[in-house]
Amino acid sequence: DVLTEKRGAVSFIYTKHLRSDPMLMGTVLIEMVIEPSGRVSSVNILGSNTYNPAFELELARTIETWRFGAVDEDEDPLTVQYPFTFSQTQ
Repeated sequence: DVLTEKRGAVSFIYTKHLRSDPMLMGTVLIEMVIEPSGRVSSVNILGSNTYNPAFELELARTIETWRFGAVDEDEDPLTVQYPFTFSQTQ
């Protein structure tokens, strides 16, 4: 649900970077660690074929601010890998 809710923020970043890089497209594979509190404690770019480090960095920094639903504090942090695919026909 959070990923769907944050689609607008991701699209905003993509659109912003398209202005300076009109050929920007591709997939960024993100790994995030979600703490039991719902806070994202770590974001890593596992792979990308966008060839735009500034875009990838802004995407990762934005994801670090996201909050997911809290779970029982006895749970371990959850590591999630998610591919974000970008094309000009979004």
